[in-house]
Amino acid sequence: MIFYKEMTTKIDELSDMVGRVLNPFSSQDVASLVYDSLGYPEQPGFGRSTSAKVLRLQGGAICDKILEVREFGKLRSTYVIGVANFIDNDFRIHPFIKLHGTVTGRLAASDPSIMNVSYDGGVRKLYIAEKNRKLLELDQKQMELRCYIIESGDDYLRNMLESGADPHSMVQERLIQKTAYSSKWSGHEGRKKAKTGVFGRLYGRGIRDFMLSFGLTEKEATDFLKTIDELFPSVPAYLARVKKEVHATGVLTSHFGRKRRFGLVLDENKHEAYRQASNFYIQSMASDINLLGMLRLWEMRHKWDIFPLFPVHDSVLIDVPDESVVPEIRAELESYSRELVNGAMDFKIECSIGPNWGELKKVEI
Repeated sequence: MIFYKEMTTKIDELSDMVGRVLNPFSSQDVASLVYDSLGYPEQPGFGRSTSAKVLRLQGGAICDKILEVREFGKLRSTYVIGVANFIDNDFRIHPFIKLHGTVTGRLAASDPSIMNVSYDGGVRKLYIAEKNRKLLELDQKQMELRCYIIESGDDYLRNMLESGADPHSMVQERLIQKTAYSSKWSGHEGRKKAKTGVFGRLYGRGIRDFMLSFGLTEKEATDFLKTIDELFPSVPAYLARVKKEVHATGVLTSHFGRKRRFGLVLDENKHEAYRQASNFYIQSMASDINLLGMLRLWEMRHKWDIFPLFPVHDSVLIDVPDESVVPEIRAELESYSRELVNGAMDFKIECSIGPNWGELKKVEI
């Protein structure tokens, strides 16, 4: 598998960078390198930790490479060797899908954790379609933003999405325009960080969290939050509403009737409660729309000779006969998603098809 070749290559690259053989999975060996050989200062409150969070804060090419190799090690143990324990005699897996596995209302899976299979290392190629058939992935684009629009009533953001704009890229572009940010926010990784920041803001994360997560100064983190608020003007009002509901009733009810209860809210835990509450409304709705859409396709499976397999966050994976059925399936799912929210929002689905989960190509419709 390409995974093993990439793993070996990355370990060799790390050894060349360090100048010796390093065991990236040994916290003692990595700590000796980072704090003794490279002379990095200990992060306040973390000591000589070599956790992923601390190595990201330390930064630098070597720390980044250690994190990269560790991630591949996790892929091997969890998604290659680990999955073998759950394969039946027909070479199938039957993951346990948890309807109430998270406090946010999202689905979760275990034995194996199918929803967290990485894109890296070719691991997804292990999941193949039936003989002479294809795998189709239906991905609800910008699902959480669309659910946020329904919850907040943000017409400014609604018009932005309906015009085809990408809010995350717009945040990225505005940050790049500021000279101090140009190098930190360029390229694909820059957009990825901008997207993470947008959802962090929607879910109530503050300046300190932004500073730690993105390695920013207080001024940079403040500017980041201000930039997001300029493009998402309803955020402060949405967060204030959620806080009020947490204290007024202690019970939040999602669009589809899920309930999230908050018990004793004190100064020590109120910020975590606010974060979970703002997260709950959006992620619960998004997860339920996706799940109900998959069930709709299950009910109609005989019409197109399809077999819905499982949901993955905001997408659904389906075994299909060929590409000819894709346009009708997409149209049905988009229409049904809109129907579920009483026409409050349009939904857009991106379709990708291929012989296995790791080699899917976008279908142009």
